Amino acid sequence: MPKINVNLDEVKDYVEPGWYFVTIVGAEIKDSQSSDSQYINWRLQIDEPKSEFHKQSLFHMTSLKQNALPMLKTFLEAAGVQWGEDSFNTEDAIGAKMEVKVDVEEYKGRMQNRIKNFRSE
Repeated sequence: MPKINVNLDEVKDYVEPGWYFVTIVGAEIKDSQSSDSQYINWRLQIDEPKSEFHKQSLFHMTSLKQNALPMLKTFLEAAGVQWGEDSFNTEDAIGAKMEVKVDVEEYKGRMQNRIKNFRSE
């Protein structure tokens, strides 16, 4: 196997807290391991050309449980995604732009990003 010369000690595992402009680049519906429900795992890409975090991915989960739908609605509104009486299409969100507030939290002994808020671009 070839030796790869790269210093991973300097690589940050997360982006610094703050507001970032992002584009939604993916959405995947997944089954929750902790309950009998589903959630959407959204993949966002940072659109800050002058930032060291430009093009870095962030992830945001929205539960499809009834009591969590207000958060999903707020997310879709910020992205400018339209919905019908009883449905919406995640594909309509791909390419949508918004601004997100990112924080850093410890989870299972590791620091990771968490999106705390979002708003229209």
